[in-house]
Amino acid sequence: MDNNQQHEQQESLPTEQEEQQLNSFQEVVDVESLVESDLPGGRMLANVMNSNMIKSRFMDGSLSRMDLFEMIQKYWDTLFNQYEMALNELKSDFQIIDLDWKTRFGYTPIEHIKARIKDPLSLLKKLERKNIALTPDIFYTIQTEIFDIAGLRIVTTFIDDVYAMKDHIMEREDIRIIRIKDYIENPKPSGYKSLHMVVETKVITSTGILWVPAEIQIRTSSMDFWAATEHKLNYKYEGGEIPEDAKEQLVELSKASFVWDQQMSLLRNQLLK
Repeated sequence: MDNNQQHEQQESLPTEQEEQQLNSFQEVVDVESLVESDLPGGRMLANVMNSNMIKSRFMDGSLSRMDLFEMIQKYWDTLFNQYEMALNELKSDFQIIDLDWKTRFGYTPIEHIKARIKDPLSLLKKLERKNIALTPDIFYTIQTEIFDIAGLRIVTTFIDDVYAMKDHIMEREDIRIIRIKDYIENPKPSGYKSLHMVVETKVITSTGILWVPAEIQIRTSSMDFWAATEHKLNYKYEGGEIPEDAKEQLVELSKASFVWDQQMSLLRNQLLK
């Protein structure tokens, strides 16, 4: 063996310090648990965390916000495709219910349905708002602590329809309820109203069954219009504060639209007697 070959072999062998770093990294990541867990994408997560790129960035402490953003973008389709599956399942479920209610009762509470997958930049902002640290198990943390990567919004005509949809969802065997937040009964200080349900939906794949988290928002048309308008104003003032007088007007408009919702519900109930 010549000197060049010996030199190459010596360079390829890890030093004692590198071996300690690797062992420490494996203890934090717990790759074997990822593979054996029921977590959707567990094996893919393990492969990602085993990659030299990820190891080196965590070991030398150079992982930055931009690095994480690039990682999420790079592995988005492979790591998060179960959320796309979950949305397809949910959309199909409620399209069937919409058709069924129209056929049975000649009326459906569903005005329209909108689905979305949270994009990498929005996810990164949420991680920062929740103060989730950039640790080697960041992808595992995302999949076990962030429940609204997949989001479905159901818009109804009347307030009663919101709760009819809630009751239907709670009775389904292919949806598990994680938690419910009722911002109609308890509006946010901004005036925002909606019913939020964090759920797990059943997805049947070629290899088995996954239970994938998703957030379902249910609200009336007027609540949806208010929320869309408020969102646009917040986007305009991103990086700054909406003027106080505008905030107060938004709250008053939210209250006024809710009175309109209540009156329409009363009128509907009178006509249906």
